[in-house]
Amino acid sequence: MILPIKRIGRTGETAAADRLAQQGYRILEKNMRIGMKEADIICTRGEYLVFVEVKTHLCKDPEERPWESFVGRASGMVDNAKKRNLLQAVNAYMKRYSPPYIPRIDVIEVYLAPDRRVLAIEQIEGAVTGNTKLRRKRR
Repeated sequence: MILPIKRIGRTGETAAADRLAQQGYRILEKNMRIGMKEADIICTRGEYLVFVEVKTHLCKDPEERPWESFVGRASGMVDNAKKRNLLQAVNAYMKRYSPPYIPRIDVIEVYLAPDRRVLAIEQIEGAVTGNTKLRRKRR
């Protein structure tokens, strides 16, 4: 049995992968592990190899709109330890496979209604950089 929190996370990851595919990204891997490091989604588009961290937020009320403010954003759950983990996963992947792409780490926020319907999806491109600060780049 999958725990409810894991089910919510998987719902968010599926929605994020579907959105990426609709935007022309080619999904290479989901839940890829290299040693103890993990990336939720690895995909390509153009010259970029994109490592995606998906953060899913289950809204208690469908009228709740946390994606419209900077307070309560799902990306706030990406702390410095997670950023370092993502950077290490990227470095390990690039070292192992030497792909001909420019690596980038994005964060995708998925907001779900209580019935697990997708309310909003926000992608923050280049959200994690070598200095581990989360940058917001609105699309």
